[in-house]
Amino acid sequence: MKPYPGMLLDFTLADAPLGAITPASQHVNVLINGGVLSSRGSVEYSPKVTNVNVREANIDGVSVTYVHLAQTSNAEKRRATEAGKTVEHENNRPSVNVDLRTMKIRSSRLSFKNNDADPPYELFVSDTDMTVANLSNHVTHGRARLDLRGKFMVVERPIFTGLSCLRAKVLNSIQISA
Repeated sequence: MKPYPGMLLDFTLADAPLGAITPASQHVNVLINGGVLSSRGSVEYSPKVTNVNVREANIDGVSVTYVHLAQTSNAEKRRATEAGKTVEHENNRPSVNVDLRTMKIRSSRLSFKNNDADPPYELFVSDTDMTVANLSNHVTHGRARLDLRGKFMVVERPIFTGLSCLRAKVLNSIQISA
């Protein structure tokens, strides 16, 4: 058997700034402003196996916006199809194990902006308190869980439409449970 490169490492990442990612993420219509990432886990890679085990990931104070544009609509559909095929290929594949034990997103803003609509609009959740637990590419690892709390569409300035002035109502939290 020929020698091959491989690696096995434990990692710890503390307070890595996320704002610098925006230049790389803009080509997929994702804008990232501010925020820090802390994480710990392990990665094993060789030609025969890939294991990614993220024991903990914490994101604090980030603003993430996905922007839908008319001129990128076809590219967006293509990326979604390609991502779906990749997920389908890697699901339950014995030589690939991806496990995310816990990811928390705190004090953040998550939004979807549609610049192709008439009029354009933005949907967002601010003051996000989100936890994703037990996310894996193997069904035998059990169900993943998502808990999301935050303020949905809180606007603290007037919205003007014609001659009328409307104020958005404050929703203190959203709780969806099965």
